[in-house]
Amino acid sequence: FLELRYLDLQQNKLSGELPKSLDALRSLQRLFLNNNAFSGSLPHFYRYFDAILLSFTGEIPELEDDAFRVRSLPSVNLDFSSNKLVGEIPSFISQMRFLESLNVEGNGLTGPVPSPLPTELKILKMGSNEFESELPSNLGELSHLELLNIQSNKIKGSIPASIGLLSNLRSLKLGINNLQGSVPSSIGNLSQLTTLELASNRLEGTLPSDLGMLSNLRELDFTINRLTGTIPKTLGGLEKIQRISLPNNNLSGTIPSELGRYVNASKLLLCCCANCVLFVYLTDRLFTVWIVVFAHLETNRQRYWI
Repeated sequence: FLELRYLDLQQNKLSGELPKSLDALRSLQRLFLNNNAFSGSLPHFYRYFDAILLSFTGEIPELEDDAFRVRSLPSVNLDFSSNKLVGEIPSFISQMRFLESLNVEGNGLTGPVPSPLPTELKILKMGSNEFESELPSNLGELSHLELLNIQSNKIKGSIPASIGLLSNLRSLKLGINNLQGSVPSSIGNLSQLTTLELASNRLEGTLPSDLGMLSNLRELDFTINRLTGTIPKTLGGLEKIQRISLPNNNLSGTIPSELGRYVNASKLLLCCCANCVLFVYLTDRLFTVWIVVFAHLETNRQRYWI
């Protein structure tokens, strides 16, 4: 089996430690062992792979810092999601310069988010854990990043202005954390963004008018924050938007008439209070119908009209 290139044992009931004899499989490039119950440390054979899906119990095993410096890998993908992992992310993650995807969602991991992160990352999914730190120091340097999900943790601090440098980012989910400060106007530079989820934080200040520059945005959610001021008229430029959710803030003023500019929308949901004031906008080539349902309007202190 020394020429073996592909090994798939996923979704079984395998347990115990991975055999060190796998080190001899120098031609192995893809190993899929996820949805098992392996434990222990990771053999050095890791350094030869371009795709890795593993499932471990307990803590994520440590790996020698130079294990991924041996050979130029096309890519490395680590998936530890939906297990019962505990402890902190090992330091070797920051050394994996070929890492393209890291998924540790749905565990009990604690400690800080790794910093710095490998700059080749395209996908970072760390949601539904117990991470407690600020966002990574080199976040603005992850120019290849397409998906960033660290929601449902205990992330603190502010959202850095450098986040606007992530020109390939399509999905940004940082909801259900302890983020503070204002929403950086640089988010308006994320021209590929389709999902912006910042609900259930402690964000303050006004909604930046630069949000209207997100031409591909479909979902915008700032539910349960401390935002003030008015809803920006520039949101009328979001031609692909399907859902805007702003309940449980301190917004004032009126719903901008500019929201009627949605030329291509088949459905627009605008939630503006705790019990979800629903604004539905339907359109075709011939007519436009607006339906507004009101309940507990005082939550956002809005003045509404039909």
